[in-house]
Amino acid sequence: MRQRGITLMELVLTLVVGTVVLGGLFQALISMSSSFTQTNAINQTVVDASDAANTIAAAIRRSPNCQTRNGCTANPGSAILDGTATTIWLFRDGKGNTVKYSNQLGSIVSTVGSEQNELAETGSFRLRYFGASRYNANELQEFTPTSATFKNVIAIELFVTVTRGRITDTHSTIVRLRNSPM
Repeated sequence: MRQRGITLMELVLTLVVGTVVLGGLFQALISMSSSFTQTNAINQTVVDASDAANTIAAAIRRSPNCQTRNGCTANPGSAILDGTATTIWLFRDGKGNTVKYSNQLGSIVSTVGSEQNELAETGSFRLRYFGASRYNANELQEFTPTSATFKNVIAIELFVTVTRGRITDTHSTIVRLRNSPM
């Protein structure tokens, strides 16, 4: 007589093997999801740092350092507040708007008039100023400008650091001022 169906032992063994296989697949899925989340956070941190640096660098690049073409009378709207903040005078539609980029409570903030925008929620930036002894000099000298020597700034190095969770990225760039006197 031929037996049909499966025994209870075969059923239990099949369920155990299936559970182990599904558990392994579930662990692999969780691991891939965690890896994707971390990679996404790293990419977003890099993009945030790059975007903030590019925004500030573009504003510095567009801002006139000198008011006159013959000789340089420093633009009074361009000023250095300290190594972590700067005020940039921009011209739009024939009207001048003062734009300030600063570190405020762990964030990078742009202020235009009374309106504030956050460039990076958790970040900071710092500036280094460079001058040269003559036009087209091969070497730049770092210096700390004052209101009297600000007109001698020909390049600004910008470091932007952004943190997301435990991930930190620093983006740096050197901006040659468009109408620097040297």
